[in-house]
Amino acid sequence: MRIPQGLNLQRAISLTIVSEDPSIAVPEGGANGRLELTFPAGGENTVTFRASGNNLGGTQFRIESNDVNSANVLAVAVISEPGLLLEENFSGDSIDNSKWQISERGFGNGEGEFTVEQAENRLKIDGYPFTPWAGASLKTADSYLATEDLNLVFEGYRISIDPFDGSARAGVFITNDDRSRYVFFSQLIENGDATSWRVNVNPGSATGGGAVISAFSEMTEWNIVHRMKMVADGSNVEVFLDGVSGGKFPFEVSTGIHFELGAYAQDSDGVTGWFDNVKIENALPCITTDTPNVLLTLAQTQELTVTVPRLANNSADVSVTVTSSNDNVAVPVGATDGSLTLHFAAASNSQTVRIHPTGLGTASLTLSNDANICVGDPIRIEVVSVPEVLLSDDFSGTSFDSARWREDSFSFNDSGAAKPAPDSMISIEEGQLLIHVEVETPAWPGLALFTKQSFSASAAEPLTFEIDRKMVDFVLAAGVSSESRTGIWVRSEDNYVFFVDHTTHDARNFGWRYNRVPGNDDNERTGNGVNISAFDGGSFDNRMNHRMKMVLNGSTAKLFLDDVFGAEVDFPFSDNLSFGFGSYADDVGPADADGVVRGNQTKGFFDNARITGGSTPFTPMPPPSAAAITSFSVQDGNLVIEWSGASLLESSAIDGEYTPIADATPPTTSVPITDGNKFIIVR
Repeated sequence: MRIPQGLNLQRAISLTIVSEDPSIAVPEGGANGRLELTFPAGGENTVTFRASGNNLGGTQFRIESNDVNSANVLAVAVISEPGLLLEENFSGDSIDNSKWQISERGFGNGEGEFTVEQAENRLKIDGYPFTPWAGASLKTADSYLATEDLNLVFEGYRISIDPFDGSARAGVFITNDDRSRYVFFSQLIENGDATSWRVNVNPGSATGGGAVISAFSEMTEWNIVHRMKMVADGSNVEVFLDGVSGGKFPFEVSTGIHFELGAYAQDSDGVTGWFDNVKIENALPCITTDTPNVLLTLAQTQELTVTVPRLANNSADVSVTVTSSNDNVAVPVGATDGSLTLHFAAASNSQTVRIHPTGLGTASLTLSNDANICVGDPIRIEVVSVPEVLLSDDFSGTSFDSARWREDSFSFNDSGAAKPAPDSMISIEEGQLLIHVEVETPAWPGLALFTKQSFSASAAEPLTFEIDRKMVDFVLAAGVSSESRTGIWVRSEDNYVFFVDHTTHDARNFGWRYNRVPGNDDNERTGNGVNISAFDGGSFDNRMNHRMKMVLNGSTAKLFLDDVFGAEVDFPFSDNLSFGFGSYADDVGPADADGVVRGNQTKGFFDNARITGGSTPFTPMPPPSAAAITSFSVQDGNLVIEWSGASLLESSAIDGEYTPIADATPPTTSVPITDGNKFIIVR
């Protein structure tokens, strides 16, 4: 609880925390769902209290006070313990109506004749459409809950799908009751042959091709068993196939969640889909870190935040050990023989460790714990040479530097043309480079600047291109169906990766994506591209300033936005690499009264381009001291300190004499809180 700074400078401030439903949850330490709090005169402006659950459900805590107005309420959800919710192996002669209900709803508005039945100890869904994309599904009778602290997990086997000679899908919906929000994870078979795994999201891409999951591009068989998994946290759903993650997709639903196993056909050839061994459970999320990849030069260190589930150590301590696979490449600061153990006191669920490079190469950090909590995948560590700055440009002149950059009028799909200047042009405006494109003929003409120089990359000496995409503006001559692209390129002859903000203006939500040649399919090569789920939602979709970065190592391209890792894609080219950035627009609108055809316009503003690579001499330093205070909290009138090192010392003055605190030993020390100042250090 925080009151405005200085409000209690001269007098004490009182308020009351009130639970709207004490049968669900109460502020701990009060009575009848009410807790009195006082901020003493001249004291701190924050007070901490705990919420205590009584029954499953939800309520709100509100503030009552004669001294200060309330700015918000606190939503409190009391949830069950982790556990199995449903298990089904489809044995027996009929569907268990206490667990399931049959839905004849198609994928979209399709209608047909389908049956849903148990056969051969499996679930069988088959039939024929009267109109495209008819089908049926088996839907859970009960609904479920998913939160950040208690995930909802579905697992099941897609045994096979037979599309005959047509196009069909078989997969799993996670959905609310009326399908106004869902994620549909399915295998698509086109014309009885080509296959791909797709995700459709409603709203956004409720029907149609959806997003192609490139991580599953090698899993093309439709007549063998695949294990499908979905993990929901109330905001997103992560999809897995045979244990491999395909990324996260937005699903902002916490309650009333259902699953559906369905099969759907586009044409009269019909479809038969088989499923088995379904399990649904609430489970604690895994112990995670804030990034799956750490890329360091020999001159850098990087912080890594380790987070344990809040329910895992709500009442007991949890220890997590971070271990480097190669301490000649990188180690956690304070590690012994490459391992560092973090101690999470009750109700403290995040700590930060610093990763220190010791030599060139790759290593991984693995997590383990003493509470049998699942852990995320190992964190990949790459330590590379200290690079040189190969190009830097802040576009401070009156035009772009033609000694560094060349203009490129490449149409993204080789068919469109941009209007000539001044309708389409590259200029400098207020210290930023503006690339303005208006469509003459569709589709996807554009303008870009590419480096005149080419570069080389390797694992030890990678290339990095980064630039600020300051803003994207547009004119929608063709209405809200218009689209824009602004992004950055790397090319090697006819091969490329295009990292792009694909902007739409209707219900579709493309956002940050990449295209690649060679790619797995037309969608990845020149279509809508592959979605980067790490950049979905939040401030990433505001069309404003974002630092775009790609790192090339001769094998892959890593894509970052605002220093957040998004994706690593195959790009096995190490020489003749050029970088670029540009703007592209898709279509034209109707002619005006004078017969003039106006095209869609895209205006991309860019600044502060930089390319680094190669190597400068540098000798790595040994890891720093392990002494650190990692966290602290107030409990029962004591300051509880989490620390590592040789000794914990205190003083009444910041520049005074520090003396050891009696009986202080790591990892946890409790110090009584007394009047006056107290300064504590660790050595």
